[in-house]
Amino acid sequence: MAAPKKLSDFDRAGIAAFGAARRAGCPEDQIRNFLGRGVWLQPKQLEFAAACRDCDKPDGPIHIGLGGSRGPGKTHAIIAQMGVDDCQRFPGLKVLFLRKVAKANKEQFNDFRIKLFGALKHNYREQRGDLEFANGSKIVIGHFKDEKDIDNYLGLEYDEIVIEELTTLSYEKWKNVLSCLRTSKEGWRPRTYASWNWGGVGHVWVKQVFYDPVVEKRPTNTRFIRSTVRDNRFVNKEYRQYLESLTGWKRKSWLDGDPNFQAGQFFTTWNEKYHIIRGFDERKVVRWYGGLDYGWTHPTVFLLAGEMSNGELIFLDEHSASQMTVAEHSSCVFAMLRQRQLMPRDLEFIAAGRDCFSKKEDGTTIYDSYSAEGVELTPAEIDRINGWAKMLQRLGDPDRGIKPTMFVHERCKELISQIPLAQHHEKKPEDVEKMNASPEDDSGGDDALECARNIVATNPGGGMKFCAPLAITSWAQQSLLTG
Repeated sequence: MAAPKKLSDFDRAGIAAFGAARRAGCPEDQIRNFLGRGVWLQPKQLEFAAACRDCDKPDGPIHIGLGGSRGPGKTHAIIAQMGVDDCQRFPGLKVLFLRKVAKANKEQFNDFRIKLFGALKHNYREQRGDLEFANGSKIVIGHFKDEKDIDNYLGLEYDEIVIEELTTLSYEKWKNVLSCLRTSKEGWRPRTYASWNWGGVGHVWVKQVFYDPVVEKRPTNTRFIRSTVRDNRFVNKEYRQYLESLTGWKRKSWLDGDPNFQAGQFFTTWNEKYHIIRGFDERKVVRWYGGLDYGWTHPTVFLLAGEMSNGELIFLDEHSASQMTVAEHSSCVFAMLRQRQLMPRDLEFIAAGRDCFSKKEDGTTIYDSYSAEGVELTPAEIDRINGWAKMLQRLGDPDRGIKPTMFVHERCKELISQIPLAQHHEKKPEDVEKMNASPEDDSGGDDALECARNIVATNPGGGMKFCAPLAITSWAQQSLLTG
């Protein structure tokens, strides 16, 4: 009788991977697709893959979400599922893969392509933005910087749609994307896969559509697999240590993937239903205001606001960009104003932070540079606590019948995303905790929020029938909301 064959380390790893996939609920043909092409997924990634296969069932889900925190290997799992499994088992499949424009975006996708599709014959046309497999299945690689860029893909038919950074999209744009999700392939159920980090303009609706049904254990056509950096044993320890060093809402969201970080939320009465406007007759504006928050690595933000005769203040437009010169920013400001037949001199002020008036080593200031371009800046009121209190007052409390006097147009994407994320300062609860942009992808930050405060704090009230006092205590601040 022959001695049993001794298993190699590779054999043992393969058996372990097969067992992990079976425990996650992956069917055998899906496991063969992955292991046969040398693609090894971790437990949470396998759980996501199994949920994707549930979309095949007549009563199965249609939309599968993954992640919530930073660093769990979301992109690896999604690209593996759409390319190594779905595209191989259904010839001629057409997949739209939408990704937010970020640093080294093309290089990153190419890295995943080499890692995951090395055993699959395919033709990658980087300039055209597509990848085609030998069986005719195709991945159309779409990139978007702003929501309007997604409109380039609308009106076409896709069997599958994959969206990374879903919380950067509004609910309306998500619904527009879904209008493209249809198929003529027998045996295939159209589906979407999505990944995200919490926060952003889509935080609320993504939580309601994907996260809440899991917590409340109610059936929907969505599935959500919550995964964190702790589920990714391949992430570098320095990045894991960075996330573990965070405190407050950032730790809860970025490390733990928990969307319920509103416990320390500053603007508790912010409600997109009441405060975001989508149409407005700008001829009703009686006074125009500008605000500027200067940055280089962090974005420079310019906000344009209009005040109505009744004192209501509306943030109507937004410019936000990093690593641009003062001349380039000024050109964008002029372009925004020209659309409304305005010039900088037509604004009551352009309120800017004190850093714009501090002298640099050569004796000049940021103010001087903008002034040379025809954009005159005014020092903003620097009392942070009074500024935030004014914003709280203007937001009112619609759910309790206290009418807002401050609104934000849907064009102001950065401001809309930053208001609900603002947290009370740990040691000064009347102040807002600083929010720097993420070192991972330069997202987030509070530049638009600070810019809005510059305008609100500097505006003496205009046509308002009330005005916040010069100094306001935390008790008085609470009284504005509780009566």
